[in-house]
Amino acid sequence: MEGYANQDREIFSRSIKAGKRWYFIDVKSTKTDDYYVVITESKKHIESDGRFTYTKHRIFLYKEDFEAFKESLDEVMDFVLKERPDTLGQNPNLETEHIKPPTSEKAPIVEKKDNFNADFSFDDL
Repeated sequence: MEGYANQDREIFSRSIKAGKRWYFIDVKSTKTDDYYVVITESKKHIESDGRFTYTKHRIFLYKEDFEAFKESLDEVMDFVLKERPDTLGQNPNLETEHIKPPTSEKAPIVEKKDNFNADFSFDDL
């Protein structure tokens, strides 16, 4: 999609490496300076010819849904930790990368070079 990188602005980001997967949690801003969260799972695959490709799954989370999403996620995670406490902290492939938010009021536009093709427009946000 032409102009994709200029249609949203990355404000704040966290990334987590877990084996062949990366999880990205990004705060982005629309043209009208409204914030939303994008959660992306990116998984590396090796094709039969030896090339690497990535499969991406994205969730767009808007402010009006934050509280219900957070409550449900906390409830599910608490359930898992209560029922299976033996699995806590056992992922040796887990790494996190913290990206600090920009210091200015207006965040710079960040261009990301990826192969993501969207079937929607950020003008709809």
